[in-house]
Amino acid sequence: LAATPEESARVERARMGQRLARWLATDPSADAPTVADAIQRHVAETGWADCALEHIEAGGDPDPVLKAAYDTLGTRVRDRRRRIDASFARLLASWTQAGTQPGGMLTVETFLDRVVGPVVRRGEERRVLLLVLDGMSAAIANELGEELRRSWAEFDPLPEGGAPRRRVMAAALPTVTAVSRTSLFAGRLMKGTQADEKRLFPALRLWGGAPAAVFHKDDLRTETAGDAFGPELTEALGDGRTHVAVVLNAIDDRLAKEQKLGDGAWRIDDVPGLRELLRAAAAQGMAVVLTSDHGHVIDRHGTKLDTAAAGAAGPESARHRLPGGPSLAEREIALSGPRVVWPEPGASVVALWDADSRYTALKAGYHGGASLAEVAIPVLAFLRFGAEPPKGWRELGDQRPGWWAPEERGKPAPDEATGRPAAAAPAVPAAPRKPTAKTQKQQAELARTHETLFDVEPAPGGDDALLTPAPVPPAEALVTALLDSEAYRAQLGGLARKPQQEQVRKALAALLDAGGTLPVTALAQRAGMPTARGDGFAAVLRQLLNYDGVQVLETLPDGRTLRLQEALLREQFALGAG
Repeated sequence: LAATPEESARVERARMGQRLARWLATDPSADAPTVADAIQRHVAETGWADCALEHIEAGGDPDPVLKAAYDTLGTRVRDRRRRIDASFARLLASWTQAGTQPGGMLTVETFLDRVVGPVVRRGEERRVLLLVLDGMSAAIANELGEELRRSWAEFDPLPEGGAPRRRVMAAALPTVTAVSRTSLFAGRLMKGTQADEKRLFPALRLWGGAPAAVFHKDDLRTETAGDAFGPELTEALGDGRTHVAVVLNAIDDRLAKEQKLGDGAWRIDDVPGLRELLRAAAAQGMAVVLTSDHGHVIDRHGTKLDTAAAGAAGPESARHRLPGGPSLAEREIALSGPRVVWPEPGASVVALWDADSRYTALKAGYHGGASLAEVAIPVLAFLRFGAEPPKGWRELGDQRPGWWAPEERGKPAPDEATGRPAAAAPAVPAAPRKPTAKTQKQQAELARTHETLFDVEPAPGGDDALLTPAPVPPAEALVTALLDSEAYRAQLGGLARKPQQEQVRKALAALLDAGGTLPVTALAQRAGMPTARGDGFAAVLRQLLNYDGVQVLETLPDGRTLRLQEALLREQFALGAG
């Protein structure tokens, strides 16, 4: 029998509770070295924890035992998140006051030039649909991204900066629409209006003379029943030339109008116009970039900070005010420097960093403050399945953190007491092969070397140089051990056409680094071959790794994603425990 919606919601809530317990078991640090590190970690880790927390707090549970468990878990998560936000606010204040240039960090004012510009410049000339979901946090972006990935391929749009990953940018300050959204569309830090955005966006040099336009809420209103959008937006989407940016206000509007959100989930159909815009982009072969101008915090346990009673200046938004008053409250942080553009560039404001605080009347959520959920803006880039990516775009694998769904990544879940991976349950293997003396000697040596804390290799040097241990990444060490194993060489010897071993090395390391799953086309990219050869290469890898009926490498039901079971890989090729 099919579960009722209420039962399905309870099951999903229980899963979210398990995920939060696993996140806490990793003992996430409150501190990050830099603002850039903090916001990247938020998109990769803490934003997912925020998503799970919202699910368990939005619904509760009729069972008193479960309700008490959720309350206790939620309290622990909020306490850890509060420490993370406090540390981030101090980092943010120091960075803004120093006036340090963003450097390699993506920001709202550099976003168009660095992300969109390379796609539309001569030689690429691909049309772009930029979707700005006003107020979208990393938590909401994660949910929408998972749904989008069922129909679209996600990419890292930046060629530089290390391993491919979902990107994030820093908002302008304070984190309000008039500052951060206008700065995004203008390509420079400024405060402005919708009229400024419509005027400045198409005038940017990066378009190279091609038409570009911004459309706001009123532009989505239809004049006839048969149209999905207003006439100007409909024409721009279909003319084959115009780069289109659309502001969707569903998230910000819902937070402002409601006093409490009863459902923690966000789906594509919860954002009016989003599905129709995606359909139009697919039909036109446009690259889609999904982002925001700032995030928000949800009010579940919020308290109001009375500025008048404290003798402080009145609020300018729900989460920021102008300086003034005897001293800062414990939940406030002073921000100054060139990134603060309210009420004018280079000004100073006081902002709330505590997610459970506000200056104004009760609503579902707020923005304007200095928490990670408000400052970190997710950037998601998509193409239709099978589309040739722009130069430098790298396809992404599963973006969920390891603790979110370890059972789907071929890895054991973290033990909730230690945070370390629990012992993997043994697979059902075929009859073991009798080891030869040579194999036993090799495995004894492998076991001996793997007792050290880090895998090492001799550093290069002269004949009389001392052997200096150089750390080897775990994935690289595992792949090296695999390629050197007798079982692997036996499998390789049975192939009529043998793949290049360097491509195999790169592909397996990429799978391991990605947590075990990657789209076939992304795997081909990482291995340094045309994406059109991805399916054939995947078939060869399956021949190499799968024997005796054990599926070490499998294709998932979507038909385009590979999953490597690390525990089975280690067992089948006698590589030792991870």
